[in-house]
Amino acid sequence: MRAEVVAVLDRPDAATRSLFRAQADLGCYEVDFGDSGLARNFGVQQSRGRYVNYLDGGDLLSRSWLWEAFVAAESASHRTVWTPQISLIFDHENIVWRHPSSDDPDFRPESLISSRRWFSSLLVPRRIALEYPFIECGPDSGFGLEDWHWHCELLADGISIRAVEGTTYFHRRRPGSHAATQLQRHAIHRPSRLFDFSGMRRFGLRPGFPAIGADHVVKDPWLIEASGPIEPPIAGHRSPLKVAYASIVRPCLPAAFDVALKRLYFATFPSGIRHWTRNLRGAASTLARALGRRAVRGVKRVARALIPASIRAEIRALRHGTAAQQPTNPHSPNPADILPGWLLADWRDIHTIEPQLFPSSDQLSRARLALEDDPSPVGAAYVDACCRIGEPWPSHVFLVPWLTTGGSDLTALNYVHALHAQGQADRIVVLATEDRDSTWTHRLPPGTTFLPLGQLYRHLTFKERKALLVRLLLQMRPRMIHNLNSLVGSEAFVSHGKALAAGSILLGHLFCYDLTREGQRVGYPVDHAPRYFDFVSALISDNRTLLEEMQELYGLDPARLVAHYQPVLLKERRVPRIAGSRGPLKILWAGRLDYQKRVDILNAIAVACADDDFEIHAYGSHVLDRDTPLPHGPHLTFHGPYDGFESLPAHEFDVFLYTSQWDGLPNVLQEAMSRGLVVVASGAGGAKELIRTGETGYLIEPFDNVPAFVEAIRSIDRDRSGAARMASRGYQRLLDQHSPERFARAVAETPGYRPTAPLRRDITAA
Repeated sequence: MRAEVVAVLDRPDAATRSLFRAQADLGCYEVDFGDSGLARNFGVQQSRGRYVNYLDGGDLLSRSWLWEAFVAAESASHRTVWTPQISLIFDHENIVWRHPSSDDPDFRPESLISSRRWFSSLLVPRRIALEYPFIECGPDSGFGLEDWHWHCELLADGISIRAVEGTTYFHRRRPGSHAATQLQRHAIHRPSRLFDFSGMRRFGLRPGFPAIGADHVVKDPWLIEASGPIEPPIAGHRSPLKVAYASIVRPCLPAAFDVALKRLYFATFPSGIRHWTRNLRGAASTLARALGRRAVRGVKRVARALIPASIRAEIRALRHGTAAQQPTNPHSPNPADILPGWLLADWRDIHTIEPQLFPSSDQLSRARLALEDDPSPVGAAYVDACCRIGEPWPSHVFLVPWLTTGGSDLTALNYVHALHAQGQADRIVVLATEDRDSTWTHRLPPGTTFLPLGQLYRHLTFKERKALLVRLLLQMRPRMIHNLNSLVGSEAFVSHGKALAAGSILLGHLFCYDLTREGQRVGYPVDHAPRYFDFVSALISDNRTLLEEMQELYGLDPARLVAHYQPVLLKERRVPRIAGSRGPLKILWAGRLDYQKRVDILNAIAVACADDDFEIHAYGSHVLDRDTPLPHGPHLTFHGPYDGFESLPAHEFDVFLYTSQWDGLPNVLQEAMSRGLVVVASGAGGAKELIRTGETGYLIEPFDNVPAFVEAIRSIDRDRSGAARMASRGYQRLLDQHSPERFARAVAETPGYRPTAPLRRDITAA
């Protein structure tokens, strides 16, 4: 075997340039790419051999690698690239990592969703290297880890990646390396054909194909059992045993056990039993970890509630001090007894070139062994989500935490219905990212696909759920991604906004700040929106007050701050009830029983009005906070939860009372005014954009001015005819500002909702 060395120096420093120029037996080229993939592509073009082997400057190869890989490549019967069997990662980390072969029976391609399986140090036929070059991943692209994407593209076209037994690769990993820098920038591997429907079918995974226009809404996510990857069926007539298994046994089994049994059936008995036990162990460990995490969280909550903080601090100090004195587990296996002899020999041999490397007892004791190809929960969830979404990919995606009773939920429905009515969406998918019930899915328009990611994949950690969501969005490449209060979606916009904006128009949505009970402003306008603003085409809110405040605080581009006044379906205009009401003044309060809505102020108003001829009726339930009081007081009746404002008997009331401490522009105010109620509301958020004191209602500032609330209600009671005129003017303001037609026009003019809107390409660093 003959070999040549082609050195490609990409923006080298003077010392590197001088060293390589002094070598007479290699071809040396200096380039200015600033990209590892492009530098490798250039080196392939300059090479003359039948095979090429990529070697990064800080890495080392074992003595036998090139020869063993060459022999394997010469005997290959189909298109294959070759990887060392084991990589030893050193310098900043100390890991012994076994690389799988892509045609191993237990290798799952979906594991590449979240786990890197190989490095770039492959022996590749030159014709394959020329046919499949690395894709550029510039520092401002949001993409990186170009070799990871390259591996996926090879597999998508049926090219195998095989490990050469008995060979070692030494990979240097430093904090300031190119790969480390990419990870610090949250770079992610590009979308790959391997994770599209065609790529998944190549490996026997069969996603569903719902008919476009069919009602594909998930009604009850609890009735859906998460299914694992689908194995290819055996050709021929199905035996009665298979039919019985599919109809009787399979519905009773968890998906992981079903997949394990199938693998046992399809494989030979010795290897099948190994795969079966491995999957059984993996399923059991995943379940145990999930149950363990829940148990630990429960114990911690109980401990925090029962044990004083001073005692908890002493326990922590004692535990840490005891742990520091504990010796290493004497029963843990010695790595020298586990690792193969040829690896230890290569490890010793490389010591003559890199003194830092040597299989000493100290290095062996600190080495982390990654010798098993662990299952990927994110990959399995991705395949399952694709099966549920089906082909083709959607054109518009909405990210919500859930769909249940609430103003933000109603806002999300408004956008979905507006888009559906315009007929400009090829397909709409709504992804709910939190582990909560969604009771309003029946309100979605026909043909909309609803997927409760948070409930279906509750076993995933937050980081894993974000990785799942980002990969789904990257692969789907919808025309538009509209995020309405999804925490996972907001974190995805912050970390991977550049990458997502390369294929989709991103829209952020804000409602209001949140306040802690200490008075600190928190929430999406503070924690997320300023960090992802450079990646979105527009930042939308239901009120201008919040957008103007954010523009002043953060200097945001006002051209991309868009206010959409939410629509109210105005029915036939009726004379307000208060115009002819007699007897007690009937007051309605409806909202979440969370701290933000300040039920305590409602209760204080009830006490202050104890001697007045008023009736107060309250509706609501706890959603976020469980420690707030229930509505109670003189002449106050609490009716419990309600299912949207339209489910309330609003026609029986004269006044709508709203006591929120902070807010955007609440939909409930618009709905109350549309039904002829006189509104008395705190001046939180954008309420002043709808209510003008003495003209369209009463605005109370500050929010906790209980005497002002009481005086406004008494003024309404004294002059009911004047209050009726006020309610009529409020109705007219809704006609002018919150009509469905005006909202539809605003939505149609928003980037992403328009089918011809270009993608934003002027994405800059945050």
